[in-house]
Amino acid sequence: SMGQLVMAICLSRANDVETELVAKMDEVDRASEKIAALTSIQQELVNWYDTHTVSDTFDFTLTSGWTFDYDGKTYDNVTWRRFLVETCEMENVDLLNKDSLTHAEVEDLINTVGDKMDAYNSVSQSTLIKIQSLTSKRDQSYDLVTNVLKSFNTQLMGLANNI
Repeated sequence: SMGQLVMAICLSRANDVETELVAKMDEVDRASEKIAALTSIQQELVNWYDTHTVSDTFDFTLTSGWTFDYDGKTYDNVTWRRFLVETCEMENVDLLNKDSLTHAEVEDLINTVGDKMDAYNSVSQSTLIKIQSLTSKRDQSYDLVTNVLKSFNTQLMGLANNI
């Protein structure tokens, strides 16, 4: 019937939107996990920076044994360098190629990590706006089904009353 056809089309559209919605929510989750891990790294760097003098060097090779959660998995015994390069795609940062960093370079790395967190936060915010839009589209599909079926029901009730 016409009602079934409209319902099938609208529910198919709602399902497609729902699939895209879930993908966007997963994207926000992954960005949030990266931000949490980057916050942990940045906090450790800040702690080192605050407790050491300008003449001290930060041994970047000692940052192994780190554990973090990402994309539904727990990664054990990972280096910060590997996480920053592979997961956060920060391979163009020259500081990551060094085994030891000066006090000033640690400060630069702190700022670089902060910039990366800001970038992920911006992505998350724009993705959340997209999620709101998709949710609205999905709800419109359900509303359309409801309104069309209600209209058909009204017409059928009118016909039945006339008979």
